[in-house]
Amino acid sequence: MLSYVFSAHFFTDTSLRHLIALLSYEQEYVAPLVLKTLTHLGRYQPLIDDANPAILNELAPICKDFALMGTPKQAKHAVRCIFVNSQSSSTATTDGGGSASTTTQTVHPIFNEIIEELRVKLAPNCEYQRTKIVTLGHIAYNMPQAFLTPIKNMIARRIVKELLIQEVPAQRDHELPEGDWCEQDELPPDTLCKLDALKTMARWLLGLRSDEHAAQKTFRMLAAFVNQRGDLLAQNRLCGAEKSWLRLGAACAMLKVCEQKGVGDQYSAEQYLQLSQLMV
Repeated sequence: MLSYVFSAHFFTDTSLRHLIALLSYEQEYVAPLVLKTLTHLGRYQPLIDDANPAILNELAPICKDFALMGTPKQAKHAVRCIFVNSQSSSTATTDGGGSASTTTQTVHPIFNEIIEELRVKLAPNCEYQRTKIVTLGHIAYNMPQAFLTPIKNMIARRIVKELLIQEVPAQRDHELPEGDWCEQDELPPDTLCKLDALKTMARWLLGLRSDEHAAQKTFRMLAAFVNQRGDLLAQNRLCGAEKSWLRLGAACAMLKVCEQKGVGDQYSAEQYLQLSQLMV
């Protein structure tokens, strides 16, 4: 809260280093709060404009670790933090949504390392798979043109082919929730990955803004999740709660994309009617 109201008072070497030191706390809830604070400060004055560039240089590798080996929430805020703080206020303009305009973006070198790590190691059932899916989505949203080809390839292969349209194994290692609904954290890891994959596809389209062909293909797949009542391949191997969450995830992704003129305009009246059936 103080970083919102008194941003200017945080820009001392002592205060910034103290915030970075807090990122070493083991409790999972600490890092997102600290990273959010540093992001707020970056919107007031990006660290790249600070008189001491060592601060950003110290922060970047820590955020890289969160982006690849942290929790999904840590990964999300780590990507935002470095992105916002690497946009020089002398060149960056915003698009009204808090993200820098794609024509004036500065890409911190740490993102090249993260993308390369994702390209090599993001695979089915890899370590920290869900975290890496979240990281990919936020990089795709904030820096769509910087990594256009590798992100498109990873979305097509890693997210769609190897995860969303992959068969569900007959024997599953995790205990499945009972009933037609449950808390999200009660879902098995593979279903949680699919939910974040749906969000990643939406963020990718929002970043692209004008790729109508990609939007049409994505909307068709998301609509299929709704039409198949969450069981895309109709294998009947998902429990009721998983199907409910996947229907909801697909629907929310569709509505999120519809907020962006261009890609959102590819949403058809038929798909809108199909989506409305979730209300009953």
